[in-house]
Amino acid sequence: MGTLPRLAYTTTFLASIALLAGCTTEVGGTDGGSSPVTGGTMTGAGGAGAVGGGGGAVGGGAGGVSDPSTCITGIPATSQFPRLLNRQYDAAVRDLLGVTGVGADNSAPSELLFADFEGPMNTDAWRIYRDVSTQIAQQVMTGPNRSNFINCDPAAAGCLTQTIQTFGRKAFRRPLTPEEVARFERLSQTTPVGTPEEVAETTLLAFLVSPSFLMAAELAAEPEGNAIRLSSHEVAARLALLLWDSVPDDTLNAAADANELATKEQILAQAQRMIAVREKTGPLVAALHRSWLQMENANSHWWKIQHDTTKYPLYSAAAVPSYAAEL
Repeated sequence: MGTLPRLAYTTTFLASIALLAGCTTEVGGTDGGSSPVTGGTMTGAGGAGAVGGGGGAVGGGAGGVSDPSTCITGIPATSQFPRLLNRQYDAAVRDLLGVTGVGADNSAPSELLFADFEGPMNTDAWRIYRDVSTQIAQQVMTGPNRSNFINCDPAAAGCLTQTIQTFGRKAFRRPLTPEEVARFERLSQTTPVGTPEEVAETTLLAFLVSPSFLMAAELAAEPEGNAIRLSSHEVAARLALLLWDSVPDDTLNAAADANELATKEQILAQAQRMIAVREKTGPLVAALHRSWLQMENANSHWWKIQHDTTKYPLYSAAAVPSYAAEL
Protein backbone atom coordinates (compact mmCIF):
# COMPACT_ATOMS: atom_id res chain seq x y z
CA MET A 1 0.00 0.00 0.00
CA GLY A 2 1.55 3.30 -1.10
CA THR A 3 1.85 6.45 0.92
CA LEU A 4 -0.65 8.49 -1.06
CA PRO A 5 -3.55 6.03 -0.69
CA ARG A 6 -2.97 5.80 3.06
CA LEU A 7 -2.82 9.59 3.47
CA ALA A 8 -5.86 10.14 1.29
CA TYR A 9 -7.84 7.53 3.18
CA THR A 10 -6.81 8.88 6.56
CA THR A 11 -7.76 12.40 5.52
CA THR A 12 -11.14 11.19 4.34
CA PHE A 13 -11.71 9.55 7.71
CA LEU A 14 -10.87 12.58 9.86
CA ALA A 15 -14.51 13.59 9.99
CA SER A 16 -15.47 10.09 11.11
CA ILE A 17 -12.80 10.14 13.79
CA ALA A 18 -14.05 13.49 15.05
CA LEU A 19 -17.43 11.88 15.57
CA LEU A 20 -15.86 8.97 17.42
CA ALA A 21 -13.96 11.40 19.64
CA GLY A 22 -16.91 13.64 20.47
CA CYS A 23 -17.87 13.86 24.10
CA THR A 24 -21.11 12.46 25.44
CA THR A 25 -24.13 14.65 25.90
CA GLU A 26 -24.83 12.97 29.24
CA VAL A 27 -21.88 12.53 31.57
CA GLY A 28 -23.64 9.70 33.33
CA GLY A 29 -24.06 7.77 30.09
CA THR A 30 -22.53 4.37 29.42
CA ASP A 31 -20.45 5.02 26.33
CA GLY A 32 -17.57 6.52 28.25
CA GLY A 33 -16.96 9.62 26.20
CA SER A 34 -16.76 8.32 22.64
CA SER A 35 -20.31 9.03 21.55
CA PRO A 36 -20.61 10.51 18.06
CA VAL A 37 -21.96 13.82 19.31
CA THR A 38 -20.13 16.95 18.20
CA GLY A 39 -19.90 20.14 20.18
CA GLY A 40 -18.77 18.56 23.46
CA THR A 41 -15.87 20.06 25.33
CA MET A 42 -12.97 17.79 26.21
CA THR A 43 -11.89 19.25 29.52
CA GLY A 44 -9.42 18.48 32.23
CA ALA A 45 -6.66 19.80 34.39
CA GLY A 46 -4.02 17.56 32.93
CA GLY A 47 -3.98 15.97 36.35
CA ALA A 48 -4.90 12.34 35.93
CA GLY A 49 -1.87 11.49 38.02
CA ALA A 50 -3.51 12.99 41.08
CA VAL A 51 -5.77 10.01 41.35
CA GLY A 52 -5.64 9.87 45.11
CA GLY A 53 -7.38 13.14 45.70
CA GLY A 54 -8.61 14.83 42.57
CA GLY A 55 -6.95 15.92 39.38
CA GLY A 56 -7.43 19.68 39.43
CA ALA A 57 -10.30 21.86 38.34
CA VAL A 58 -11.68 19.65 35.65
CA GLY A 59 -14.84 20.07 33.64
CA GLY A 60 -17.51 17.73 32.38
CA GLY A 61 -17.92 16.77 28.75
CA ALA A 62 -21.61 17.46 28.47
CA GLY A 63 -22.15 19.56 25.38
CA GLY A 64 -19.76 22.29 26.44
CA VAL A 65 -20.69 22.41 30.13
CA SER A 66 -17.74 23.99 31.92
CA ASP A 67 -18.92 23.70 35.52
CA PRO A 68 -18.44 20.04 36.51
CA SER A 69 -20.65 20.42 39.58
CA THR A 70 -23.65 20.61 37.26
CA CYS A 71 -22.90 17.30 35.55
CA ILE A 72 -23.87 14.83 38.25
CA THR A 73 -24.84 16.01 41.72
CA GLY A 74 -22.52 14.61 44.36
CA ILE A 75 -19.45 13.92 42.23
CA PRO A 76 -16.48 16.06 43.33
CA ALA A 77 -15.44 18.66 40.76
CA THR A 78 -11.83 17.49 41.03
CA SER A 79 -12.45 13.90 40.03
CA GLN A 80 -14.59 13.62 36.93
CA PHE A 81 -12.54 13.99 33.75
CA PRO A 82 -8.82 14.64 34.32
CA ARG A 83 -6.82 14.59 31.10
CA LEU A 84 -3.64 12.52 30.86
CA LEU A 85 -0.47 14.45 31.53
CA ASN A 86 2.02 14.33 28.68
CA ARG A 87 4.30 12.01 30.62
CA GLN A 88 1.32 9.71 31.19
CA TYR A 89 0.57 9.79 27.46
CA ASP A 90 4.16 8.67 26.79
CA ALA A 91 3.88 5.83 29.30
CA ALA A 92 0.48 4.74 27.99
CA VAL A 93 1.53 4.46 24.33
CA ARG A 94 4.72 2.73 25.46
CA ASP A 95 2.88 0.12 27.51
CA LEU A 96 0.02 -0.33 25.04
CA LEU A 97 1.91 -0.25 21.76
CA GLY A 98 5.63 -0.38 22.49
CA VAL A 99 6.08 3.13 21.01
CA THR A 100 8.72 5.30 22.69
CA GLY A 101 9.59 7.62 19.82
CA VAL A 102 8.04 9.04 16.66
CA GLY A 103 9.19 11.02 13.64
CA ALA A 104 12.54 11.20 11.91
CA ASP A 105 14.38 12.08 15.13
CA ASN A 106 12.51 9.48 17.20
CA SER A 107 11.25 12.08 19.66
CA ALA A 108 9.17 11.04 22.64
CA PRO A 109 5.52 11.61 21.67
CA SER A 110 5.09 14.16 24.47
CA GLU A 111 7.82 16.34 22.94
CA LEU A 112 5.45 16.94 20.03
CA LEU A 113 2.31 17.45 22.11
CA PHE A 114 0.93 20.73 23.38
CA ALA A 115 2.38 21.48 26.81
CA ASP A 116 0.28 20.34 29.79
CA PHE A 117 -2.40 22.87 30.56
CA GLU A 118 -5.59 23.27 32.58
CA GLY A 119 -9.07 23.90 31.26
CA PRO A 120 -10.96 22.85 28.13
CA MET A 121 -9.24 21.27 25.16
CA ASN A 122 -8.15 23.93 22.68
CA THR A 123 -7.93 23.74 18.90
CA ASP A 124 -4.13 23.55 18.70
CA ALA A 125 -3.81 20.83 21.35
CA TRP A 126 -6.52 18.77 19.64
CA ARG A 127 -4.83 19.15 16.24
CA ILE A 128 -1.49 18.02 17.65
CA TYR A 129 -3.08 15.01 19.36
CA ARG A 130 -4.42 13.99 15.93
CA ASP A 131 -1.07 14.59 14.23
CA VAL A 132 0.91 12.58 16.78
CA SER A 133 -1.68 9.80 16.82
CA THR A 134 -1.50 9.58 13.04
CA GLN A 135 2.26 9.07 13.24
CA ILE A 136 1.93 6.48 15.98
CA ALA A 137 -0.76 4.53 14.11
CA GLN A 138 1.24 4.41 10.90
CA GLN A 139 4.42 3.43 12.75
CA VAL A 140 2.67 0.61 14.61
CA MET A 141 0.92 -0.81 11.55
CA THR A 142 4.09 -0.84 9.45
CA GLY A 143 6.61 -1.80 12.10
CA PRO A 144 7.61 -4.45 14.61
CA ASN A 145 5.02 -3.38 17.21
CA ARG A 146 2.05 -4.21 15.00
CA SER A 147 1.02 -7.23 17.10
CA ASN A 148 0.59 -4.97 20.13
CA PHE A 149 -2.48 -3.62 18.37
CA ILE A 150 -3.63 -6.34 15.98
CA ASN A 151 -2.50 -9.97 15.76
CA CYS A 152 -4.77 -11.23 13.01
CA ASP A 153 -5.35 -10.50 9.31
CA PRO A 154 -7.52 -7.35 9.07
CA ALA A 155 -9.20 -8.88 6.02
CA ALA A 156 -10.29 -11.98 7.95
CA ALA A 157 -13.85 -12.18 9.20
CA GLY A 158 -14.14 -10.98 12.79
CA CYS A 159 -10.54 -9.77 13.05
CA LEU A 160 -11.28 -6.08 13.38
CA THR A 161 -14.11 -6.64 15.82
CA GLN A 162 -11.85 -8.80 17.99
CA THR A 163 -9.14 -6.13 17.83
CA ILE A 164 -11.57 -3.37 18.76
CA GLN A 165 -12.69 -5.35 21.80
CA THR A 166 -9.26 -6.48 23.02
CA PHE A 167 -7.24 -3.34 22.34
CA GLY A 168 -10.14 -1.11 23.35
CA ARG A 169 -10.34 -2.87 26.70
CA LYS A 170 -6.75 -1.88 27.42
CA ALA A 171 -6.84 1.62 25.95
CA PHE A 172 -10.10 2.63 27.64
CA ARG A 173 -9.18 0.86 30.92
CA ARG A 174 -12.57 -0.88 30.84
CA PRO A 175 -14.58 -3.14 28.53
CA LEU A 176 -16.21 -1.42 25.59
CA THR A 177 -19.98 -1.32 25.37
CA PRO A 178 -21.66 -2.99 22.36
CA GLU A 179 -22.53 0.49 21.10
CA GLU A 180 -18.89 1.54 21.20
CA VAL A 181 -17.78 -1.59 19.35
CA ALA A 182 -20.39 -0.93 16.67
CA ARG A 183 -19.26 2.68 16.40
CA PHE A 184 -15.66 1.67 15.72
CA GLU A 185 -16.82 -0.98 13.28
CA ARG A 186 -18.46 1.73 11.20
CA LEU A 187 -15.01 2.92 10.16
CA SER A 188 -15.03 0.05 7.64
CA GLN A 189 -18.38 1.11 6.22
CA THR A 190 -17.62 4.60 4.94
CA THR A 191 -17.20 5.85 1.38
CA PRO A 192 -14.72 5.50 -0.15
CA VAL A 193 -14.18 2.03 1.23
CA GLY A 194 -10.67 1.60 2.56
CA THR A 195 -8.51 -1.49 2.36
CA PRO A 196 -8.45 -3.69 5.49
CA GLU A 197 -5.00 -2.30 6.32
CA GLU A 198 -6.24 1.27 6.04
CA VAL A 199 -9.28 0.54 8.16
CA ALA A 200 -7.13 -1.10 10.84
CA GLU A 201 -4.73 1.86 10.91
CA THR A 202 -7.56 4.36 11.11
CA THR A 203 -9.18 2.32 13.89
CA LEU A 204 -6.00 2.62 15.95
CA LEU A 205 -5.90 6.34 15.21
CA ALA A 206 -9.50 6.67 16.37
CA PHE A 207 -8.68 4.95 19.67
CA LEU A 208 -5.72 7.26 20.28
CA VAL A 209 -7.80 10.42 19.84
CA SER A 210 -10.83 9.21 21.79
CA PRO A 211 -11.63 11.05 25.04
CA SER A 212 -11.99 7.63 26.67
CA PHE A 213 -8.24 7.16 26.08
CA LEU A 214 -7.05 10.73 26.58
CA MET A 215 -9.10 11.30 29.74
CA ALA A 216 -9.58 9.31 32.92
CA ALA A 217 -13.37 9.39 32.96
CA GLU A 218 -15.20 8.02 35.98
CA LEU A 219 -18.79 7.11 35.11
CA ALA A 220 -19.86 4.87 37.99
CA ALA A 221 -23.18 5.86 39.51
CA GLU A 222 -23.49 3.60 42.58
CA PRO A 223 -23.83 5.79 45.70
CA GLU A 224 -21.77 5.09 48.81
CA GLY A 225 -22.71 7.43 51.61
CA ASN A 226 -22.27 10.97 50.31
CA ALA A 227 -19.99 9.87 47.49
CA ILE A 228 -20.07 7.69 44.37
CA ARG A 229 -18.46 4.27 44.67
CA LEU A 230 -15.78 3.71 42.06
CA SER A 231 -16.03 0.59 39.95
CA SER A 232 -13.17 -1.91 40.00
CA HIS A 233 -12.17 -0.70 36.53
CA GLU A 234 -11.99 2.89 37.77
CA VAL A 235 -9.96 1.83 40.81
CA ALA A 236 -7.56 -0.02 38.48
CA ALA A 237 -7.16 3.08 36.32
CA ARG A 238 -6.53 5.24 39.39
CA LEU A 239 -3.91 2.82 40.72
CA ALA A 240 -2.10 2.63 37.37
CA LEU A 241 -2.05 6.39 36.91
CA LEU A 242 -1.01 7.02 40.51
CA LEU A 243 1.78 4.45 40.75
CA TRP A 244 2.89 3.99 37.12
CA ASP A 245 1.72 7.09 35.26
CA SER A 246 0.28 4.57 32.81
CA VAL A 247 -2.48 2.11 31.99
CA PRO A 248 -3.21 -1.06 34.00
CA ASP A 249 -1.27 -4.20 33.12
CA ASP A 250 -2.87 -7.58 32.40
CA THR A 251 -2.85 -8.59 36.07
CA LEU A 252 -4.59 -5.42 37.20
CA ASN A 253 -7.07 -5.65 34.31
CA ALA A 254 -7.90 -9.22 35.29
CA ALA A 255 -8.52 -8.16 38.88
CA ALA A 256 -10.80 -5.38 37.69
CA ASP A 257 -12.74 -7.69 35.38
CA ALA A 258 -13.27 -10.07 38.31
CA ASN A 259 -14.39 -7.17 40.55
CA GLU A 260 -11.46 -7.88 42.85
CA LEU A 261 -10.68 -4.23 43.59
CA ALA A 262 -13.65 -3.60 45.86
CA THR A 263 -12.02 -3.79 49.30
CA LYS A 264 -9.11 -2.06 51.01
CA GLU A 265 -7.27 -5.37 51.25
CA GLN A 266 -7.64 -6.12 47.54
CA ILE A 267 -6.49 -2.63 46.56
CA LEU A 268 -3.53 -2.77 48.94
CA ALA A 269 -2.38 -6.12 47.57
CA GLN A 270 -2.35 -4.76 44.02
CA ALA A 271 -0.64 -1.54 45.10
CA GLN A 272 2.15 -3.46 46.82
CA ARG A 273 2.63 -5.64 43.75
CA MET A 274 2.74 -2.60 41.50
CA ILE A 275 5.20 -0.64 43.65
CA ALA A 276 7.62 -3.55 43.32
CA VAL A 277 7.73 -3.06 39.53
CA ARG A 278 10.65 -0.67 39.78
CA GLU A 279 10.99 0.08 36.08
CA LYS A 280 7.53 1.67 36.23
CA THR A 281 7.52 3.22 39.69
CA GLY A 282 11.09 4.52 39.48
CA PRO A 283 10.48 7.15 36.77
CA LEU A 284 7.46 8.46 38.67
CA VAL A 285 9.44 8.80 41.90
CA ALA A 286 12.18 10.58 39.93
CA ALA A 287 9.60 12.91 38.37
CA LEU A 288 8.25 13.72 41.85
CA HIS A 289 11.68 14.76 43.08
CA ARG A 290 12.45 16.72 39.92
CA SER A 291 9.22 18.62 40.42
CA TRP A 292 9.92 19.17 44.12
CA LEU A 293 13.37 20.56 43.26
CA GLN A 294 11.86 22.58 40.38
CA MET A 295 14.42 21.16 38.02
CA GLU A 296 12.15 21.89 35.05
CA ASN A 297 11.87 25.56 36.04
CA ALA A 298 14.18 27.51 33.75
CA ASN A 299 14.96 30.06 36.46
CA SER A 300 15.35 27.80 39.47
CA HIS A 301 18.98 26.70 39.24
CA TRP A 302 22.15 28.50 38.33
CA TRP A 303 23.15 25.77 35.89
CA LYS A 304 20.11 26.64 33.73
CA ILE A 305 21.85 29.91 32.81
CA GLN A 306 24.55 30.16 30.13
CA HIS A 307 27.51 32.00 31.62
CA ASP A 308 29.76 34.51 29.89
CA THR A 309 33.07 32.70 29.27
CA THR A 310 34.92 36.02 28.95
CA LYS A 311 34.12 36.56 32.62
CA TYR A 312 34.15 32.90 33.65
CA PRO A 313 36.72 31.21 31.40
CA LEU A 314 36.50 27.91 33.24
CA TYR A 315 32.77 27.60 32.55
CA SER A 316 31.79 24.93 30.02
CA ALA A 317 28.25 24.25 28.83
CA ALA A 318 29.29 20.63 28.32
CA ALA A 319 29.38 20.22 32.08
CA VAL A 320 25.74 21.24 32.56
CA PRO A 321 24.36 17.66 32.39
CA SER A 322 26.69 16.66 35.21
CA TYR A 323 25.40 19.53 37.35
CA ALA A 324 21.84 18.34 36.91
CA ALA A 325 22.81 14.74 37.56
CA GLU A 326 24.60 15.70 40.75
CA LEU A 327 21.49 17.47 42.04
